[in-house]
Amino acid sequence: GIDGTNGQNGTNGQNGTNGKDGNANIRSYTTTVNASDWFSVAPTMKVIDLSVSIVTEEIANHGMVMVYLQTGNYGNAPMWSAMPFSRQVFDNYYQGYDFWVIPGDVRLHSTASNGNPEAPTTQVRIIAATFEGLVRYPDLDWTNYEAVCEAMNLAE
Repeated sequence: GIDGTNGQNGTNGQNGTNGKDGNANIRSYTTTVNASDWFSVAPTMKVIDLSVSIVTEEIANHGMVMVYLQTGNYGNAPMWSAMPFSRQVFDNYYQGYDFWVIPGDVRLHSTASNGNPEAPTTQVRIIAATFEGLVRYPDLDWTNYEAVCEAMNLAE
């Protein structure tokens, strides 16, 4: 048979609202570490190894990794400390926390000058940023956990 006539085009729909800008160059990972997960590597040091896929080779070589340790609570809100940090403990010894990274792995260090490093059960949050992610936020204080979460739209 013969082709029929073409129908009328429909009306265009309304455009949707624009969403918030994403942070594709910045990733986060949160986990709980348990006291039993830490192991001694020296009399004054305990460590824990975390398998962290967001720490890519590109980030390890050209980006930045920040590690935050939940160090307590202020009212109902958790308090986070950017690593590395140390504090004097009441018996005049120092407790310190540090970390290093390789692609796919973050190792946390707990050291103490008195030979008895802490091995806390706590939350750890890791933020991994590509070089482009760092350039996007040139004035951000990456040691300020709350400011980083706000800038990145990261939920607690």
